[in-house]
Amino acid sequence: MLGDWLKPGNTELLIELVLVLGVSLVAGVLVEKLLSRYFSSLFTGRRKKEYMALAKALRGTPTTLLILVGLDIYLSSIELPATLKPVVEKLIITIIIIQASIFLSNIAAGLLRIYTEKGRGARSTTTLFLHLAKLVILVLGFLILLEAMGVSLTPILTTLGIAGLAVALALQDTLSNLFSGLYIAISGQLRVGDYVKLDTGVEGFIADIGWRNTVIRTPYGSTIVVPNSRLASAVVTNYHYPDRNFIVPVEVGVSYDSDLEKVERVTVEVAESVMREVPGGVPGHKPYVRYVSFGDYSIVLRVYLAAQGFPYNLLVVHEFIKRLHKRFKEEGIEIPFPITTVRLTSSWQGVEDRSKILEEAVTMDA
Repeated sequence: MLGDWLKPGNTELLIELVLVLGVSLVAGVLVEKLLSRYFSSLFTGRRKKEYMALAKALRGTPTTLLILVGLDIYLSSIELPATLKPVVEKLIITIIIIQASIFLSNIAAGLLRIYTEKGRGARSTTTLFLHLAKLVILVLGFLILLEAMGVSLTPILTTLGIAGLAVALALQDTLSNLFSGLYIAISGQLRVGDYVKLDTGVEGFIADIGWRNTVIRTPYGSTIVVPNSRLASAVVTNYHYPDRNFIVPVEVGVSYDSDLEKVERVTVEVAESVMREVPGGVPGHKPYVRYVSFGDYSIVLRVYLAAQGFPYNLLVVHEFIKRLHKRFKEEGIEIPFPITTVRLTSSWQGVEDRSKILEEAVTMDA
C-alpha cells in the first residue's frame, strides 16, 4: 500500500521508488545522449541546423518520459488505494501530454525558422510565425489533455465562441495589428532583413515582425517600432525586394565645352572599376550613362551604378565620386562651379544723353 510509506520504520517501498526513479533517470540521460549522437551523425553538413533545432527540443524530453514510464510501471506493480490510482494515472498522463506538447512546439518553431531562412535567402523568420506555431500546438495539446481527463469539449468551444465575439470587439486595435502582421509576413513583400523606407521618412532594416509591432533598425543604431496596421497602410519602398541588388543613380555635371563622347567613355570606365573593386559593388553589372538635361551652367548626365543592398550603396557612391573626380582632372574634363549670370538694364530721366544705358554683367558664384 502507498500508505505504508508513511509508517515509521517502513522504508522498503520508499527505497524501491527511489531506485526506480534513479534507474529511469540514468536510462533517460543515456537515451538522450545516444539520440543526440545519432541525430548528429544523421544531420551533417548543410543540415547541421536541423540537428541543432532537434537537439534543443530533445533536451530533457527523453529523461522526463522515461522517468514517468518507470514510475507508471512501478506503481502498477504495487497495490494502490482505489481512490488514489486514477489520480496518479491522470497525473502521469497530464505530464506526458504537456511534455510532448512542449517538445513538438519547440521542434515546429526550430524547423520553421530553419526552412524559412533557406527559402528567403538566409533571412530569419518573424517571431509572429514562431509564436503562432507554438501556440497552435500548445492549444491542441491542451484540448487533447482535456479530452484525456474526460472533459467534454463541446460546451467549452461554445463558450469560447461567444466569449471570442466580445473579446474581438474589445480588442479591435490589437486584432487589427495582429492580422496586419500576418498579412505582411505571409505576403513576403516585407521580410526580416529587408531595407525599407516608409512614406513618413522612416527607413532602416526590418529586425522583426511581431504580433503587434514591426521593429525597424536604422543605419544609425536606433530602433523604430511601427504598429503593424500603420505599416500595412503605408507606402513602403523595399530596396531588397525582389532582389537585394539595386540600381544607384548618380548625377554629374560637365562643362558645355566638354567632348561628350569622351566624357561618357571615361565615366563608364571609372564606374566599371568601382563595380569590380569596391566591396558591395555588383561585378556583373554594366554601368551606363545617360545625358538628361542642359543645366544652367553644365550638361547634366546620370550614371547608373549597382549595389548589393544597403548600406553598400553609400560606399559605392563614395568611391565612385572620388575616382571620377580624380580621373576628370587627369583627362582635363571640367566640372564647372554653379554660376548665375544676371544682366541689369536701367535708364534715368533727366540725363541729357538718353542713349546711355547702364549695362553690366554681374557674375556671382553660387
